[in-house]
Amino acid sequence: MSRILNLIRDNRGVGAFEFALIASLLSVAAVTAFGNLGHAVQHKYEQVDTKLGEGINYKK
Repeated sequence: MSRILNLIRDNRGVGAFEFALIASLLSVAAVTAFGNLGHAVQHKYEQVDTKLGEGINYKK
């Protein structure tokens, strides 16, 4: 029983675990943000391409 209580009271490694948890959450947030940014940039390029195509066809 005292062995279990000692394991519960032992807090070595807690800082490393918290650091790893925060780092993984930041990684997930960064991947999500960059994915959304990529879609937004692609959409903007498609809009520009469409407008350029309309401008070229207008001159003909």
